[in-house]
Amino acid sequence: MVLGKQLELFEPLAAALALRDTPYNSTAHALAEIVDNSIDARARYIDVLIMNERERSASGQFLNVVRGLAVADSGHGMPPEILSQALVVGGRPAEGNGIHRRMGKYGVGLPTSSLSQCKRVDVWTWQSGLDSAWHCYLDVDEVRGGNVHIPVPSPEPPPDIWLRHSRCKISNSVSGTLVVWSQLDRVDWRTARTTMERVEEEVGRIYRDFIQSGEVSIAMQSFYTDGNTDPSRTVRPNDPLYLMANTVHRQWEDGHPMFNKWGNKRIPVFVEGAQFDVEVTYSRVKDEVLLGQGTTVAGSTQYGRSAARNVGISVVREGRELMTLPPLSNLGDPRHRWWGCEVRFNRACDDLFGVDHSKQLAARLQAVHRSVQRTDRDSNIDNEEEQARSEGDDNLIALYHILKTIDADTRAMFLEIRKLRSGPPTPGPDEPSPDFSKGAGEAATREIELAVQEGNTDPTDTEKERANLSLEEVEAGLEGDLTDDGLSPLDAKAVAKWAASHDVGFVINPGRVSGSALFDVRNDHGTIRIILNQEHHLYQLLRVLSDRDEIQADDIDHDGEATLALYLLLCAWARMVEQTSGTPQRQRLENIVVNWGSEAGLMLSTMSRRLLGDIE
Repeated sequence: MVLGKQLELFEPLAAALALRDTPYNSTAHALAEIVDNSIDARARYIDVLIMNERERSASGQFLNVVRGLAVADSGHGMPPEILSQALVVGGRPAEGNGIHRRMGKYGVGLPTSSLSQCKRVDVWTWQSGLDSAWHCYLDVDEVRGGNVHIPVPSPEPPPDIWLRHSRCKISNSVSGTLVVWSQLDRVDWRTARTTMERVEEEVGRIYRDFIQSGEVSIAMQSFYTDGNTDPSRTVRPNDPLYLMANTVHRQWEDGHPMFNKWGNKRIPVFVEGAQFDVEVTYSRVKDEVLLGQGTTVAGSTQYGRSAARNVGISVVREGRELMTLPPLSNLGDPRHRWWGCEVRFNRACDDLFGVDHSKQLAARLQAVHRSVQRTDRDSNIDNEEEQARSEGDDNLIALYHILKTIDADTRAMFLEIRKLRSGPPTPGPDEPSPDFSKGAGEAATREIELAVQEGNTDPTDTEKERANLSLEEVEAGLEGDLTDDGLSPLDAKAVAKWAASHDVGFVINPGRVSGSALFDVRNDHGTIRIILNQEHHLYQLLRVLSDRDEIQADDIDHDGEATLALYLLLCAWARMVEQTSGTPQRQRLENIVVNWGSEAGLMLSTMSRRLLGDIE
């Protein structure tokens, strides 16, 4: 280094490679950065396009693998000089040029989000018809080769393969932009079906306000290099407050939203002497939704499972969701699915909330949220709120006030829900209680089917056998197997009928297991059976914790999803055993289960007796 020589702030190659390591929550969140630009460009129509190519997996199956992703819009487009700036990190146009930016923050979204998912991004944009289009690109391999400059834009029409699969309101628009990601190497999902489902769920949630109001229409189209196409899909809103109609998730029986608005508050905050309102909106499940299922537990229904995917406090900036924070109290309780909370603010409050450049995080709000959680759980820890007050940190004090308000209100909703849940009669002795083991069997089967389809795993011998058996053969064989395991003939018949009718490849049931082993794994008739040792404390605990009506007592801290996760872990172990070849290796796994069972029995004995009522 020459003393006195000025150095550039960024070394181009290192900076470009660093962009690729920007952590996005998912491919859908990276795509959202491109959608932000479309919204800033006043696009009414936005299309997410997926190009697929058939590929043979390691197991010999043909998969439709995603080879390209694109976002096309009907916005105002860009002149060539702005196009170049769009691919420069921090090169966003100044506010004074007539382009109002509502979503954008630092001008890093296009290059950062693109390179986090792929090695090349191409942009075409036009303002006077397609014949006026300009093209520019950014290629990681070229940067590695020493070309660290953005190419000079060239006049070039957008590729027909993308435009002919977009809506005519985009391809025929006088102005618009097309962003194409190719050489995909870091996307989350390989197949079109999974990409479509996840993008709709996540993009539908991020932009729910824009979609519901009609300000923006977002559609998805999947097509193939051989010329075939899948049905197009219009993205529906995903509302975590469940106050919107026609959302991506199934609504309550009458077709209306399943929550009611519970309250709304405007909390004033001050930023550089100016006052702004932070709006907090609450919703709570309708009584008839929670109680109207008779003996069926609402959480096990389709809409109940949907609500479990939208738990927490939604943080929304300029009508666009940034993130979701977990509940502040009673962490892990499944009843949190039955309320919603939304915090809204505008871009003037970015510094107050600590909005990051990728618009996925409100860092200062998150830090205060963790502090409130810690204080709630342990009164002996240092109180950061008191420290903020002693130091006169008005911003932190404002965030504490917001979250303390939310904490009090969500606790009140939670108590209402808990009171409702304790009101209806519990199932009688002849009525079935919710069984997480069945849910785990269904979930494990579906996840493995998806993993096989995407080429992430190969089918086991049992799964191959199942594909060649009729449902009648599976049911008859499984009934005999379960009887041999120790179930009564009546129970064995019922479980076998359920497994066959639901096409489930995993069955978890109590049975005869020798010694202190937690469980045993057996596989016959196309089904993997996990036999729980009914003499072991783990089985006793799972039996209690699987019954939602039994876990309403205040002294039991239960998370139904955690119980489900335990069953899924057993399914994962069982499948691993089946994939293990060789008698010595399998014997070693069986010995592990026995030794593990002995230790677990010692550790779980007190908890088991407490939950079963044998001790205080």
